[in-house]
Amino acid sequence: MSTSVNMATAQVHTDIPNSKIATAFFATRPRWLRTAVTERWDEGNPRLQRILEEIIELSRSWSKKNMPPFDSYIDAAFLHTAAVARRAGLPWYNNGIFLPYDNAGSWSFHFKPFELEVLVTKGRRVGDPSPAGYVCNRGEANQFLIGALVTQLQEDRPDCTPMLIASCGAHEAVYHAAEMFGLEFVQLKGGINAELPVSDLDGILRSRMDRDHPAIVVATLGNRRGGADDIDSIQEVLAIHRASSKGQTFLHVDAARTFDFLTTLPRKRRLQLGLPRLLLRAVPTDSHKSPGIVHASTIVAGGLNFSNPPFVVALKPRCLGGGPGRYIECVQGPDSTLSGSRDALNGLLVALQEKRFQRSGIRQIYARCRRLRNMLSSLLEEKGVQFDAPNSSLDLIVTLSTSPHKDQQARLGLMDLGGGRFLMTVQPSVTATHIHSFVEDILGMECVPRTIESLDIDLNAYKVSKEVEDKLCRMAAGWQVKSRSSGGYHGNHSTLSALGPIIGCMLTKAIPINWVLAQKRNLLSDLKRRLGVPLEKFSDFSGGITTGGSMGNRVGLLTALKHYPDGHVYLSTATHYSVRKILENRFRVSKERCSRFSEVETDEMGRMIPESFAQRVLFDRKLALQRGQPHQIILLANFGTTFTGGSDDVLGLVQSVEQKGLAIDHIHADGALRFGYDVGCIRLGPPRSHHASKPVVQSISISNHKFAGLSVSGLVLCYVPSGGSLSTMDSCSDPRIAFEVWLYNQLFSLDDVAALHRGCISNAQHLRSQLQKAGIITRFNEESLITLVERQPLRLVEKFDLSPKENWIHFITMPHITRECIDSFVSSVSAHRDLFDCALASAAESLGVTIGKAKTPLRLKRIACCEDVFITKCMSLLPTEYAEDFRRLWVRHAMSFAAVNEIGDPVIIFLVTVKPGCVIFLDRVMLGVGASLPSAVELGNQVMAKLASVLDYTFGQSDSFPPF
Repeated sequence: MSTSVNMATAQVHTDIPNSKIATAFFATRPRWLRTAVTERWDEGNPRLQRILEEIIELSRSWSKKNMPPFDSYIDAAFLHTAAVARRAGLPWYNNGIFLPYDNAGSWSFHFKPFELEVLVTKGRRVGDPSPAGYVCNRGEANQFLIGALVTQLQEDRPDCTPMLIASCGAHEAVYHAAEMFGLEFVQLKGGINAELPVSDLDGILRSRMDRDHPAIVVATLGNRRGGADDIDSIQEVLAIHRASSKGQTFLHVDAARTFDFLTTLPRKRRLQLGLPRLLLRAVPTDSHKSPGIVHASTIVAGGLNFSNPPFVVALKPRCLGGGPGRYIECVQGPDSTLSGSRDALNGLLVALQEKRFQRSGIRQIYARCRRLRNMLSSLLEEKGVQFDAPNSSLDLIVTLSTSPHKDQQARLGLMDLGGGRFLMTVQPSVTATHIHSFVEDILGMECVPRTIESLDIDLNAYKVSKEVEDKLCRMAAGWQVKSRSSGGYHGNHSTLSALGPIIGCMLTKAIPINWVLAQKRNLLSDLKRRLGVPLEKFSDFSGGITTGGSMGNRVGLLTALKHYPDGHVYLSTATHYSVRKILENRFRVSKERCSRFSEVETDEMGRMIPESFAQRVLFDRKLALQRGQPHQIILLANFGTTFTGGSDDVLGLVQSVEQKGLAIDHIHADGALRFGYDVGCIRLGPPRSHHASKPVVQSISISNHKFAGLSVSGLVLCYVPSGGSLSTMDSCSDPRIAFEVWLYNQLFSLDDVAALHRGCISNAQHLRSQLQKAGIITRFNEESLITLVERQPLRLVEKFDLSPKENWIHFITMPHITRECIDSFVSSVSAHRDLFDCALASAAESLGVTIGKAKTPLRLKRIACCEDVFITKCMSLLPTEYAEDFRRLWVRHAMSFAAVNEIGDPVIIFLVTVKPGCVIFLDRVMLGVGASLPSAVELGNQVMAKLASVLDYTFGQSDSFPPF
């Protein structure tokens, strides 16, 4: 049952100064998913009061009036849109797994309908009403799209290594993409605004013509120096190259700051400005055949930005870059994204910008920005101030004879480009007052003419519709109920249930970059101390905030490969699926025709087997020596695998290779869940270091959204001595995530986290005890929060957000899971089994099930996923071509049953499938000796009707039942 809270009338009985933050925080207490820690958070808690006072002060200092008006990335108008999410009760725990048009299985906590709508809206503006892609930060968008182009080129020319060409003004993620996909990277030095030099591009392509070299050219519209690449001329060069050689070329456009401006320009205005129309096309079209049009194969689409780094839409045609990703059973879908887990709130906020302003509104506010920039440009020209005003953006690059004070630059949002040049952007929230301030304070000139006043507009007139707000409120209310029984994923829903109102109030604030950097330094320093790094060695380790565990693993592994270019990576078969994707991407275009990573078998609980690891290392080392190549060992060690919660015995793995006279060069520890409550189990140190009782690793990856229960994000920390750098690590972190992590660390002490963990372990033991009493088959690692349970039917999977894999589902006793939830789960599992068995027994008795002329009595038996002996008997009666898929297609639906004889052997097998909406179908009938199809079908129909009635399913009858 959801709890309704009147935010306007809620009273806060506390010494904390009255504020929206304190009111929201205490007013929502009835909806909190309470834990032993949050139970102590009442109005009289002095520590809580102190922290809330600090948050209130931060909020005031980050208010809209202090927002830099000419910032090139963030505008107050776009920040304000987030108030819609706050009013709906967000943020709440979420995860935007998969692409927006992919089914999320049993997972409910996403905004896919909103994200899909904004994907389609952006795609239509560039001529593709059904594009592929998703919302992510600018860096990931560039990497995802370049990766899609690499995949396409590899399909077309598997024998060639693609060349990635960009200007020095391109986003850092472009260089990172070259590292991620093993590409040849060519960076061209541009002019003063860092535009891509077209003549140099032509020269590079001509020099490779004889080799038919495939190339990806990156064009940036609105780079970090205010420059814009000439995409018209670039397209002409690419057309000439395609016509004169077999080398395939693709154009990738990064318009993270300018897409919305460029694609909403009226046609007449666009032609006046001399700008081409941008279209999304998988197959490049020669420019001379379509004058005034540029065809881009992939586009980073942004503009209505509320954060730096900006969150954008990655756009590509659906036919480009291969089909859907590999199907991942435990998350019930194909993951084609780079990040795996994603913060769904950012996708919602990007979608809400479109819903608030729409195309007409975007045109209006940008038209006003153009007029305002023209007036300011005229004034600068009149006063003899040198400037550049690119047609393809709303930027102004101003050259000042005297550099303004740093405080003035920060207050107005001016970006220092060096040499007295400054970048400023005329954003929608810029007013006459801001223009006055710039002209008078920075230029030292007289006041601007009063005609500018007439250009001020009321941005509050643009609103998200009540219908959309109501829909969001309903979604959030549903989540608040659903969270209480969500037991199948590694997410702690309790944290944001309490902290969400505070974070929601900060969604409309522009968090200063200096504050973010300071918190990141403090966070990493604290983590180094906890991992046993001596203070004098802090500089040997570098890290940062990531988009999640997948990015942390990527940074850790690619940093290791940077240090050990001949490294061979070892991981277990139970390792998270994203790691294999990272390594496949890295070595996909490698000129070496051999694998650079190996998967090592595990025991049944997901732990790498040391002897198997040592034997695999020896095998790979022998192959490397035969090829005359060095062999270096990089180990990815799991500290809690995704499905079983198994932790690798790192000391045992190290010892296993040392006994063979070898040593591991780099150990990367993936502790996505476990490190959220326990980093004391390892030490961080240089390669080949030893500790008396704990493994020493060189890099770690942690997820903030698992045990901590924050928005999807993570941390990475790596050994990078001698002034080295991290591989593929973004220099800019999401400010909201930095605030969330800071807030969590303020309110949850290490003792609090330890208490939460003890409660989770106690609940796990209770769950296992209750399941054992009920006779339910389980498996578990003693120290893990994860308990494997025999696979259950779809209805229970959906009810408890369970994650299935092969014959099992797992239930995770995260901090938000209560004893009541556990007992409800055990009761539901037991009740389903008992009702199923009773229904079968009743049907067998009432129908008098017999077989053959002797009328031998049969009994009906449920086919349980973990009854291997009985399943083997069933499979022995199957044609060979069906045996492999028997479990996957029928047994794992947990609704199939059999008629067995007096010794328990199957005589008739009834294979049942379950469709959405709890509709059961008798899909196949398997006949043994003495059974006839008509009587078997009749029996099956009667039993299915009984099951549907007792279990509250719908029986969907088929016209025919093909026997095996």
